[in-house]
Amino acid sequence: MGGAFAKLEKRNVDRNYQLVREIGSGQYGKVYEAVNRQTGETVALKILKLIDRQEARATIREFNIMRHVSARPNCHPGIVCYYAIFLGRHEGEQRLCVEMEYVEGEDLEKWWRRHVIQGKNLLTDAELLSMMTQVYGALTYLNAKNVAHRDIKPANIMRKPDGTLVLVDFGLSCFVRQAPGKGLLCPPQVSGSPAYVAPELYADVNHADLDNYQPADIWATGVMFYRLANVQYPFPAKNVDVMKAALAACLQRAEDGDVDSIAKFTAASRPRNRKLREVLSESLICDPTDRITAPEAMVTLGQVNLG
Repeated sequence: MGGAFAKLEKRNVDRNYQLVREIGSGQYGKVYEAVNRQTGETVALKILKLIDRQEARATIREFNIMRHVSARPNCHPGIVCYYAIFLGRHEGEQRLCVEMEYVEGEDLEKWWRRHVIQGKNLLTDAELLSMMTQVYGALTYLNAKNVAHRDIKPANIMRKPDGTLVLVDFGLSCFVRQAPGKGLLCPPQVSGSPAYVAPELYADVNHADLDNYQPADIWATGVMFYRLANVQYPFPAKNVDVMKAALAACLQRAEDGDVDSIAKFTAASRPRNRKLREVLSESLICDPTDRITAPEAMVTLGQVNLG
């Protein structure tokens, strides 16, 4: 086992960790709530089988990005913190393991479905302000680090019991400008969940302009909060082809000189607050060069008065 694998630290999973419970699983591995026996700390431990080397290399790539973004001793409160990556013996086999922050709570999609859909409690402007400030704040930090997440959606945001939001799952993340290592720049491709992909990425699958990816994160964030607030997308999303056509038409209007947002608000729409609507509307401008940036969004959110 050579290359990047040969440089990794080696540990014995069963000796060094107490696995408490499984909290996630995929085709090639599982994620556990675990206790680091040496530190006594509760952590999340991802354990991957080394069957798919491409998946393993992608995990190493993700860790190499995140150690420049949110890793000890410089963890960001709104971004999951990565602790260590190593080769570990588990159940008699060598596995690739990543130790990271354990975020107590549930993902925002599950919380929203329980609180809003099942509980019939539409989000208040105060709830939206808190959540938007946290997510746009995390994106502002990523912006300063020259990193794009590329898969913003409620399922990739954890909500702690106290309401703190933490951005997770950086498997598609990349550097949009100079990267501190080979292979860490954004590849020219569409990424993310279909309903959250920005129109400029659909317009040109092979687009190589790295500056497109951070505005695409803003678009996805705008889509997410519009949906969370209004229980619907800001465009027809049930049929992917119809959705793409609506996004293409909006982008064409932008190219024709119309600074157009795909978000349309009525008197019944949420949020009610004008400044909150302004952030969502400007997050959903179809031309990425006219779209609000995360730092600009934070300035506007700081002007919100709910009194």
